[in-house]
This record gives sequence, C-alpha cells and structure tokens, in this order.
Amino acid sequence: YVGRFFLFCRERQRVWEKRNADEIRPWTRDAKLNGDFYCNIYRELDRGTCYFRSQLLSAAAKAKDQARKSGAQSRGEGRVSMESFLTEALWLSLCYRLLNKIETFHEFGGIPSQNEWKAFLTHLERRRNRGEKIFTGAHQTMNFKHYGETMAKLLKGDGRLLRNISSKLIDAAKKKNLKDCFQALTCIKFVGPFFGWQVTCDLMESKLLLPCTEDDFVQLGPGAKAGLKLIFNSKMTNHLEMAQLLRDIQDDTFNALGVTFPKFRRRDITLKNIEHALCEFHKYCESASSRKYDPDVTGRGSRSHMDVEKTCIICSSDSEYMVFCDICLNGYCIDCKDAPEEGDSTWLCA
Repeated sequence: YVGRFFLFCRERQRVWEKRNADEIRPWTRDAKLNGDFYCNIYRELDRGTCYFRSQLLSAAAKAKDQARKSGAQSRGEGRVSMESFLTEALWLSLCYRLLNKIETFHEFGGIPSQNEWKAFLTHLERRRNRGEKIFTGAHQTMNFKHYGETMAKLLKGDGRLLRNISSKLIDAAKKKNLKDCFQALTCIKFVGPFFGWQVTCDLMESKLLLPCTEDDFVQLGPGAKAGLKLIFNSKMTNHLEMAQLLRDIQDDTFNALGVTFPKFRRRDITLKNIEHALCEFHKYCESASSRKYDPDVTGRGSRSHMDVEKTCIICSSDSEYMVFCDICLNGYCIDCKDAPEEGDSTWLCA
C-alpha cells in the first residue's frame, strides 16, 4: 500500500497539472479520479485555500492603504506591524474556516473584517431564514449558535482574546514550535483539533509563522489516520512517526516505482501535505467520496465556474485574455501582468 499511496499522489497531481494547463478531459484513465472529487495533494492548490489567500492579499492591500492615508508613512510607520496583521489574518482564517463555504462569503463580498462582523452575521441569518445552506457539507462543522458565539467572544473587549492569541502565536513561532502554535488555537472555545490545524495551515502557508516550516509538526485528523492504517496495519500506534516516514521515503519510493512525481514549484510533499493526501487516499480506497466532479456551471463538486466571473484584480477589466495565479486564483489581464513564459506550467502573482 505504500506504493499505491504514492501512485495516488502522483496521479492526483498530474490531474491538477493537466487541468491547470487547460488540457481537455479526461485528465486521467483512473475512473475514480476522473469522476469523483478529491482535494489536491498540495493543500495550497485547493480552491478553498486559494480563496482564503486571495482574501488575505486583499486585506493586506487595504491595511497598507489605510496606513498611508492615516499619514503613518510620513512618520516612518507605514509598514503594518506583524502582530497587527497576524491578528487580522487570524480573524479572517477563523471566520472562514469555521464555516468553510466559499459561496456564503462570496455573496457577502468576501470574508468580513472585524468591523464587518455584525453585518455579516445579519447576512448569515437572512440566508439561514431562507433555508439556504451556509456551512460546508464537505466535513463536520459547528452549529450556527456556536459559530456566532466563538466569533463574538474573539471580538469582546475590543478584540482582547484575539490579540492575546496572536501574541502566543508570535512567541511560539519565534521558538520554532509549531505544535505550540496549534495548541494556542485549540484553546479557543469550540475550536478543536480539526479546525485548529486548518487555521494553523492557513497562517503557515501565508508565511506568518516563520521560521516554522511545514515539516516541523502535523496534526493528523481521523481521515489521515485511517489512511495510515490502510498503508501500514491496524496495530500501528505512532501515527506521527509513520507520516514522517512517508515524507522521508517519497523520493526513493518514486524511484523504485520507476515514475517521476510532478512537483509543484519543485517542492517535495511536506509533512503537512502528507497528512492532507492521506485523508484523500483513504477516501479513494474506501470509495467514500460522495461528491462528484462537475465542471458545469451548477457548481456541484467544482467551483471553477466562479473564475468566469472574475475581472482583473488591478484594473477591473474583463479582458478575454487573463492569467490566474496558481495559489490565490486572482486574475490579471495581460496589460497589468506579463503572461507566463512559454513552457511554464505554473505561475504565481508574487
């Protein structure tokens, strides 16, 4: 099953590459991968993660603009402080991940800032009263009452709790202790290990927990542990060691299989992404994916139809010729950004 796991990783990543290159379906001969929905091997390429990154970039731009307008730059304070921006990023990640349904935020106009929370709560209540689904159906979530209580508590006392957690994250990150960063998040009421790890990943991928890396620590969820059980055996007890082993033997395994893994930006599968892939591997083996890939505009199983609505992030034009960043999916017309050089399979806006 070790070989089978890495072959799954390889084929899933090849699907992403072919789709990203606008190749015509089918992108694989594997019936399951061709018809069912599976997350990417690299978490940062998942559409939900790309959406969060896009929102974070927008928040960063707004923060810089506000600093400039306030005259802070003329006093040599134009750069937004690390703690201030981490606090905002933490808010955005918690607000987003505890609900985790892009459409709910998209209809509002994005992930709300702390100042927009009351308006967003009203938006949620309206949708809920209309019988519309506001939480994701992809995994277990908290209920509406707990979601509202959690976010309100973070804002209580002018955001005192939010700032305290940010300070703990900064202290733990300086010590290169990713596990302590994770544990600081799970102390928030109703935020357990699953959500705590998702928020940790968001902050880590956004380079806000440096010098921590994606190989320092991982919190394995039930799906990942089930994947490890398939690969090894039911008697296994140290899940973290087994996940680390898979990370360490990936190159040797691909060589032994006689195949090449299509690395994203020449990056190995980190411990964080081993965990991410294990959960999808378990779904693949157990045929547990109830979501079907649907490229049509229905939005069922895919949100690629949302890209059609996008305009250039800089000039707002709806040019026929657009390039999209692979990790935030922001679109740019070719007048505002140079197109990727011919032969480039990936492109990042920054």
